[in-house]
Amino acid sequence: MRARNSLAWQSVLLLSALTVRCRAAEPATFTNSLGMQFVELPAGEFVMGLPISPEQASQRFPDCRPSDFQNELPRHLVRITHSFYLGKYEVTIGQVRQFCRESGYKLEAERDGKSDWTYVNGKVVKRAGLRPWAPGWPVNDDHPAALVTWNDAQAFCAWLSRREDNSAHARDPAGSSRSGLYRLPTEAEWEYADRAGSTHLFSSGDNPEALARYGNVAGREIMQLTHNPRIVLLDAHNNKSKTSIPFPTLSSADAYPFTAPVGRFWPNAFGICDMEGNLREWCNDFYNRDYYAQSPTDDPQGPFSGSSHVVRGGAFFSPPSSQTASSRAAVRANARRYSIGFRVVYDPTGRTLPQNFLKGEMLICRNGRQIMR
Repeated sequence: MRARNSLAWQSVLLLSALTVRCRAAEPATFTNSLGMQFVELPAGEFVMGLPISPEQASQRFPDCRPSDFQNELPRHLVRITHSFYLGKYEVTIGQVRQFCRESGYKLEAERDGKSDWTYVNGKVVKRAGLRPWAPGWPVNDDHPAALVTWNDAQAFCAWLSRREDNSAHARDPAGSSRSGLYRLPTEAEWEYADRAGSTHLFSSGDNPEALARYGNVAGREIMQLTHNPRIVLLDAHNNKSKTSIPFPTLSSADAYPFTAPVGRFWPNAFGICDMEGNLREWCNDFYNRDYYAQSPTDDPQGPFSGSSHVVRGGAFFSPPSSQTASSRAAVRANARRYSIGFRVVYDPTGRTLPQNFLKGEMLICRNGRQIMR
């Protein structure tokens, strides 16, 4: 009898797991009046942070030191208490163009006229006049928008919220008039969405080669940007050492040495595309290296203050060490980079997160080396 009951419970658990998987395969979606697609992410909980020790991570990723992973610890339980809708794709150049055209908004790069970093002949150089639609390589309106500051992204979200409220065609997923708002995701929401139930280094598992199916990451195509690229490692004092290693890439190659049009790679288990690769993404939170030690369990929103904001995910040139679900970096609010874009949340509850507009430049670099400048 005990064995039969145990078998029955195993059957129930198996059926429950299959039901959850079926539901996850067909999430609720909607498209707003701007044509942006959103996927509903259910409330849930996950363990946030690096799933292995810093020493093990450094062994897997020879371009990193154990200390480079300390800001991803300690691992801690996070509970997302409300469902929310996340953009299926990163915000595109076409959508940023429409925002600027309809609102009259000038991007910070247009207002201050400062030079920015981009790729030219395989080198990262500073050039004036760079914009999301002119980043230094060929792009179309369906490419993700880079060179957008955190301040620009916040302005886009505020405009989109007003636009949808005023649109006669704006309806929430239930078909009623929309009363929520658009905003940047919190850092916890971002990792929750990226992991999509995964407890591994990447949402696709622990093997970085699997990333080739899910995102525009650094593969052999990077050789089109520069011949025999190498990384100079830093010493314990963050000074350049005399040691360099070949730039870590996947063994495969895709068709995109720079950004790719959004949605060209497989979605993750939540149905979200391009969480790995293409561009890094702004989060709403202030950055604090040690925040995880004091983070609340329910709906963490980051520190109350700071001098920079969180950037998550990897870019088209990022090595596997920067593509992990727990990788995080700090960038000042008015910094624009050829490697950073954003995606937005539609929050049907209308919750307003803290917004602080700061000035400055990037504070730190991921993995102890200067990838972004």
